Amino acid sequence: MTEGQLDLRSIHPLRAGGRLNDQMNPEEAASLWLQCCKKHGLQTEGFWALPPSFHQFSQLQGWKVHVSASPSCALTTLEKAVPIILAYGLPFKVIANFDDIAKLNCGLYYGYSQIGKVITVYISDDSVAKPIAQELAVALRGHKGPVIPSDERFAVDAPVFFRYGAFSSELRLESDGKSIPAIRTPEGQLLPDRRRSRDSIPYFLTSPFGQVAPRSSFYQTPLGTRYLVYEALSQRGKGGVYLALDTAGQALKKCIIKEGRANGESIGDLVDGRCFINQEIVVLTHLHQYTKQVPQLLDTFEACGNKYAVMEHVDGAALYDLLQTTNLPSETLITIVRSFLRAMLALEAAKCTWRDCKPHNIIVKSDNEVVLLDFEGALLHDLECSFPWGSKGYFPTTTCFGHWCSSSQDVFAAAMVIYQVLTGLKTPLINAIEQWAAPQPWVPFKFFEMLQKFICGEDVGVKRDMRELHSIFARAF
Repeated sequence: MTEGQLDLRSIHPLRAGGRLNDQMNPEEAASLWLQCCKKHGLQTEGFWALPPSFHQFSQLQGWKVHVSASPSCALTTLEKAVPIILAYGLPFKVIANFDDIAKLNCGLYYGYSQIGKVITVYISDDSVAKPIAQELAVALRGHKGPVIPSDERFAVDAPVFFRYGAFSSELRLESDGKSIPAIRTPEGQLLPDRRRSRDSIPYFLTSPFGQVAPRSSFYQTPLGTRYLVYEALSQRGKGGVYLALDTAGQALKKCIIKEGRANGESIGDLVDGRCFINQEIVVLTHLHQYTKQVPQLLDTFEACGNKYAVMEHVDGAALYDLLQTTNLPSETLITIVRSFLRAMLALEAAKCTWRDCKPHNIIVKSDNEVVLLDFEGALLHDLECSFPWGSKGYFPTTTCFGHWCSSSQDVFAAAMVIYQVLTGLKTPLINAIEQWAAPQPWVPFKFFEMLQKFICGEDVGVKRDMRELHSIFARAF
């Protein structure tokens, strides 16, 4: 194993049969979660489990306390937090199903601002805001949970957060043609209930929580001294991807910063967003010995408990976008595929399994050469992994029942990408046997027939490699 590489062989996400600890599997945890909710009289209503008195609560806005939790410690968090909340007699809600915690913390299913909100307590009396937050923080000291993007943190060593906001959907405001949640000022004016930490305490209120955990200041880190972040390209639980300017040289230089968040999208107690950024750092460092068709790693650092990797900004367009909007000439498409296969052969020579080969992660530069992106799930030296990584349509169906890191996953994905380029298909085939699209007229039928075998071959036990795919393409074009 390459030094520093994350050993993913022993890591299993909850949906793939992983273990929360040495004694409990996800099915047991889900059952115990429901039992705990029932023990405390909570009733399931859709996504939430609520106390019977919940609907008697009619306050429209106020302070909220949120308790976040990673799946590995969520059950313990629930068991410790609920009795404290019940003792105060406050309305609250809890995620009803244990399996939804990982989805919530991902940020893709229920929204970025909802990350971590496993338990929500509605403060109906400001005088109890600080006492209940303190009790929860003491009980949950050391428990893991992602940072809640919309909230202020109450304690640095406990997953307890708070914010002011709407309790009900009754208060709404029209903004840019959309109806959004709102809060009302003492003067009766409606303001947007913005779900971001800098708006967690409205200007017209003083927080009842007293002195809270100091915000981690990035001004003394490279994020405040060297890199000027000006756009978020993506945000999710495990971290963001940002466009930034590097101010270290005589001229400003555009770069990409990838973030790995502490406790972001945790898998058991072993892996979080930081671990996947560390993995990408190791893989990119290794790959640069074999190819320049991956981004250059410029810098790495830690800030505010998170891990960051700074990479060169690659000018170009994602192959996905080109497939959606552009009718490119045949010569251009052939050049793109040649460059793509050259890059994939370099990965094979480096003994790297990418596991995220898809048009979104292939940048086409102005000279039609390609650069491959996103290696946080890649593995080196033929390691095998027992959990899925990749996108639907870009791995063979048999992989679902075996190991998730054989190089055949990359071969299948590469064949699917080429298939899309040569047919103009905007999305991958999910059921290839029934949905074959016709190739463009300039594509030799014999090559297309071979390409179909690459896509179907894995499902009937025929194993193929990247060199063979490159060879038949070279002979055809």
